[in-house]
Amino acid sequence: MRLIEAIKEKYGYLDPGNTFINAYDFIHAGGTPVDALLYYELFCPRFEEVQNCVLLSSSLEVDGVKDSFAELLSTYKEGSMSREEFQQSVYAYAYEEILFMFNDRDCSEEAIYYLAHLIAGSWRAQLAYQFPQYSFEIVVKPNKPNEHELGPMVCIQQNLDHIK
Repeated sequence: MRLIEAIKEKYGYLDPGNTFINAYDFIHAGGTPVDALLYYELFCPRFEEVQNCVLLSSSLEVDGVKDSFAELLSTYKEGSMSREEFQQSVYAYAYEEILFMFNDRDCSEEAIYYLAHLIAGSWRAQLAYQFPQYSFEIVVKPNKPNEHELGPMVCIQQNLDHIK
């Protein structure tokens, strides 16, 4: 499904003459700056550097999470955890399940994966700009069967070889 087709399906009432040719026509007809700001966090979330690890700020906002992360880092530095275990544990602070962000999840799988890849591209550029000293891979992963049914995840995979 092309983006314009999905937009016309949901917001066709804004274009009774069926003359709009792109998303900008719909933004002009029915969007507001506040609407744009609402979705800003999807594409440009806040990232936070914690002891040389770059994490999503939203994952650190829950009480006690920063302490849990500090304990995880300490356990790794003491040698009680392998690098692979540490890397996997860090990923828990560096991903978003795309459909989890929405109450209305009525959308095609193709559209949600397209959105996930757009978000990943934005995160990739933002991280490269904000943290040029680190190496990242931003990937879109499907959720595993029998786990959450919330569609793809956008994941930050930071090279953590610099942490000893």
